[in-house]
Amino acid sequence: MSSISSADLARVVSALEQEPTAQQKTCPACGTAFPCLPGGCWCAALRLSPATLRELRAKYDNCLCPDCLLPFSQ
Repeated sequence: MSSISSADLARVVSALEQEPTAQQKTCPACGTAFPCLPGGCWCAALRLSPATLRELRAKYDNCLCPDCLLPFSQ
């Protein structure tokens, strides 16, 4: 089970899009643009196992968007 529902995650990401200090990133998996706020980002709401984190870091050179990262959460 995910640490956050997809609907709740969508609300968090939507609110973050209004944050003036958020950076826009492009997901290396699907090409979608999404907001990122280092130190307090939406991805902190997701729980990922250490093995999953290692796998994702080996495969991708940057952050994944909410739609691509959510399926990996516990």
